[in-house]
Amino acid sequence: MKKLICIIISLLMIFTFLSCDEIIETPNTTDSDLTTDIPQSEKITEKQTTKKETVKKETTPTKETNATSSNNNASISDLDNGILKDTSADTMDVPENMKFLGTKDATEEKNSANIKATVVAYTLDGEVVNWATENDFLYVITKGNNRLVIIDSRSMKPVYNTALSGVPAEMNIIGDDILISFPDLMRIDIFSKTNCTKKSSIYFEHEISSFCIDGDYIYYTEHDQHCKVFKKNLTTNAIEPITNGTHGTFYFPKVYLNKEDRILYIGECNSTGSAIYYYDADTLEQKSVFKKNNYGIMNHTREIFHVDNMIFWGNFCLSDTVATQLIGRYGTADYGSVVFASNELVSTYEGLFLTDTYECIINYFDAKFEFEHLIVSKSYNLFFRRRTLDKNIIIGLNFDVQ
Repeated sequence: MKKLICIIISLLMIFTFLSCDEIIETPNTTDSDLTTDIPQSEKITEKQTTKKETVKKETTPTKETNATSSNNNASISDLDNGILKDTSADTMDVPENMKFLGTKDATEEKNSANIKATVVAYTLDGEVVNWATENDFLYVITKGNNRLVIIDSRSMKPVYNTALSGVPAEMNIIGDDILISFPDLMRIDIFSKTNCTKKSSIYFEHEISSFCIDGDYIYYTEHDQHCKVFKKNLTTNAIEPITNGTHGTFYFPKVYLNKEDRILYIGECNSTGSAIYYYDADTLEQKSVFKKNNYGIMNHTREIFHVDNMIFWGNFCLSDTVATQLIGRYGTADYGSVVFASNELVSTYEGLFLTDTYECIINYFDAKFEFEHLIVSKSYNLFFRRRTLDKNIIIGLNFDVQ
């Protein structure tokens, strides 16, 4: 595993210095629908992304600086019910072994003749809204042209390019189905993963954005800024609101369900006052909350990742059962929110980190790495997309170890 990670790092750093002229292929995924069948899935995942540009008008926090800790885990000692009481950035410790590589010398040192890479650029006729991997397939939904695109990471070719009925917001892959929410249509459409055809729809009384399903129940959010969150019985259509103290709403929220521990996570974003809340999924009572100074933390991504017993939100790693238990932290910048997390790697806007040691192995800014959203397939093939400009371009890397 460590060897594979080292190879991925080497390849990433090689790719950092590739020019557009060196990209091998540039397939366009806007052609007519393709018809290659996709194998049945072996794993259920519910990782999804919805990104919003609007930012709540609140005081911008002071930019954080490096601080050191005597152990490998980023820790904050002054905790009170999940609230980081000290506003000083220096109290938000970073492991002292954090290293910033990403230099040309480091690239040349790590370069190896036994790595053969295929680099492919996909130009989509629309902006990437959300993407996910399952096994060796990349699933992408776009707005502008409103499409569902599926790419085989082994052949590096798109196998489906399907038109959607509205502007998509979020995607979940559950079993043999792909579920996509459409706020403007107030519904979720369910597609077959085998042939990418629409199977059915679930209708709502509100604009629906983020969602997760648990048997006969669905937890979902409204679409815009100050959003309500609901639990709906899909059999009886009965709806229960999930409240946030006196406010009653959450700011650009995402929901994710931990079925084993029966915990519903509601994570806010796009505000300096963002927080993540843990609720009992059955009683809908709030269990704990993670925020700073009873106010919030800057978070730029509508993302929650659940890996083993860890929750990744913002640039923090938290216990998946108690929000007040801070495990670690990736990076120091207020824009360093997590966009991908696994047992081995964590990617933020700031850089690529090793999950267990928090070591920054590629600093995207020092390395002039333009594609900052990273996702990894089962075979460790990689895909990147930009954080800001050219959101319709995806770069894919497929490599063979000789």
